[in-house]
Amino acid sequence: MSSSSRTTAILLACFALAPDCRISHALSTAATSGITIALPGNKVEKLPNIYVNTFRRWVVEHEDGEMTGGKCEPVAGAGMSLVDEGWVSPTSTADLWWPRDIEKIQARPAVNVLFRSGVLSYTSVGLDVRVPQQLKTGEQKTWRNWGMNSQPIARLWNTFDILLEKMFHVEGFMIDNSGKIEELFPNSRIQTVMERVASFVAEVDSLSPIAEGFHVVSFPIQSTWSDLPAPKLCDSSNGKDEAAEIQKEPPQYKIVLLGTSEPFGKKLLMEPDSVLEMSSTS
Repeated sequence: MSSSSRTTAILLACFALAPDCRISHALSTAATSGITIALPGNKVEKLPNIYVNTFRRWVVEHEDGEMTGGKCEPVAGAGMSLVDEGWVSPTSTADLWWPRDIEKIQARPAVNVLFRSGVLSYTSVGLDVRVPQQLKTGEQKTWRNWGMNSQPIARLWNTFDILLEKMFHVEGFMIDNSGKIEELFPNSRIQTVMERVASFVAEVDSLSPIAEGFHVVSFPIQSTWSDLPAPKLCDSSNGKDEAAEIQKEPPQYKIVLLGTSEPFGKKLLMEPDSVLEMSSTS
């Protein structure tokens, strides 16, 4: 088996700052993106964005060292029609938007699992993203839905057996517009996460909300959060149409989550036929 076939490389997110051009950009993205599932026998299944946006989203939190009894919380608005209540679907397969009125966004790598009618079906690496807020009581509040394109998921999914490879691990990188690659998350093994997934699956019964329909459940690989680099704001002092100018700009940077059994995932991104190119065009 080639290194590329053993690798899950996902272009997860591109940051865009234009508040006035989000709707038109979202419409064009929704029409062309979705997820691709790699199946045995070199077969693939494609699901369009309009379908993916109906998936409910959940995050399972564990204390350090805890294998069972994790706290499963829904991602507000994901897979539900809650526009009248102030929520929109946060799911995106291409972009992660950073509104100009938000000072800090944090992220950590995760293993995402797709359940179909309570059955574990497919998996991918992904991001758990939040806007942290310190309350007056000292409590830390986490916001995962701050609008459209605030919770990206991978475009490339695989069968669950890929995670069972002995050396499988997850690495995270940031790539700027010049092509410079920097480490965003350290190399992380996923044995602990796999045990948590197994425990979670064993606890799903007919009364669970996950027992019906499609659900994406995220299991964070790390307990700590990393601050994402803040994007640069456009200078509107030149009198030009700011929204139109931002629309022309490329994304500030790309975040790549790479799940692989190869010892040095970064080298895969630097190859002529990069796995990054494979995932971004799939």
